[in-house]
Amino acid sequence: MKFSVKELLQHYKESFERGVLPYIRCTVCNHSFYYPRDGCPKCGSVELALCGSCGSGTIFSYTTIHRKGLPDSVYAIVELKEGFRMYTNLVETPSPRIGLEVRVTMRDTKFGKIPYFRVNASEPDIRNDYSGETKPMGID
Repeated sequence: MKFSVKELLQHYKESFERGVLPYIRCTVCNHSFYYPRDGCPKCGSVELALCGSCGSGTIFSYTTIHRKGLPDSVYAIVELKEGFRMYTNLVETPSPRIGLEVRVTMRDTKFGKIPYFRVNASEPDIRNDYSGETKPMGID
């Protein structure tokens, strides 16, 4: 089925409000992708299907952003079980690592509900036991 970007954005917003992580699957080449667009990025087809993800995946890559006077933020690329990757923020994940299983959680923001990811409850807590002061490398 053919969708406009406006229709896709509305579908995503409604899905977030229901607690569902949406994604798009091309009905021609079967490629799955997250970011709303009106054509398949792999084959160019406009024959698309709107789907709902199970919300589970693994950390593909991440970075921790340190800001003076603010809590650290962890920005990641998560690979979902359905085969697509998406950029996201990790929350409640004190020791992120590549390959760690994570699950989507919807958070209320001033823009409505937005998907974030956190570690699966089944994952062990592997916090670093080091309790000393951290310093940037090369500074004594």
